[in-house]
Amino acid sequence: MTGESILRIESRTTGGGTSAAEAGGRCYEKNGFHYVLFEVEGDSCRIKFNAKSLEYRRSGELSYRLRFVPGEETAADMTTAYGVTGITCRTHMYNEIIKEDEMVLNLSYNVADEDCDMRITIRKKDPDQRVVPESGPDA
Repeated sequence: MTGESILRIESRTTGGGTSAAEAGGRCYEKNGFHYVLFEVEGDSCRIKFNAKSLEYRRSGELSYRLRFVPGEETAADMTTAYGVTGITCRTHMYNEIIKEDEMVLNLSYNVADEDCDMRITIRKKDPDQRVVPESGPDA
């Protein structure tokens, strides 16, 4: 799937927290990976994925690069206005469902000693469709 898209990110934690955000974006494919470029709260974001792994990169006021590989623990630095914090992420499950006009990415992982589930749905944008961003924490 390539071109203009609508991205929806939904997440849930074992502590009961939930969040959802929607944004307009652009999809393309390169060297065996799918890419989705979009903005969240004014920060530039990129999701890069294939059947084996997913990388979520955010650059701006909040910056990080999280890599999700099933069965692996990965480390990342998260930069905020207050400084840099090291975090680790253990991915329990990751899968992708790719159709002609929709891609769904499902993740189950642990970060900061909290289990999280995330679903990223990417749909091809209709020419007349308008995106109204939702506020909420980034997953």
